[in-house]
Amino acid sequence: MQNAILALTSFGATLGFLGLYLVLAPKIGAIAAPTGRGSHSTPVATGGGIIFFLVFLCALPFTATAASSHWAYVAAAALLAVVGWLDDIFQLPLTLRLFVQVAAAAIAVVFLGGYNFLLPIPEPVGSTLSIIAIV
Repeated sequence: MQNAILALTSFGATLGFLGLYLVLAPKIGAIAAPTGRGSHSTPVATGGGIIFFLVFLCALPFTATAASSHWAYVAAAALLAVVGWLDDIFQLPLTLRLFVQVAAAAIAVVFLGGYNFLLPIPEPVGSTLSIIAIV
């Protein structure tokens, strides 16, 4: 029950802060015009992904996860959040973004033990397949 309350609270906070950000984005100049790289045809707000990371950070202390592994969650999420935010501003190269996604997935697999939960696949094949699946 506590997990459901945390999930619903996090969901509500994310929606609320994203709504607020969508109102503020034009006022702070966080709007991207359509380009050949993007998939939108009208101007859209950029940088809002950081809200997911901030809500994640606020919710993390309330999870049942062992505190010793929190650093791995934070490191992987921070890598993704910072590079996503920088990409919104500077349009980073695909290779850099892919490298960071692989690094974040590797942190999750190696330090959180995410490679052997369905099938007992020998290493390093299991970890490699897990990283590919996450990315």
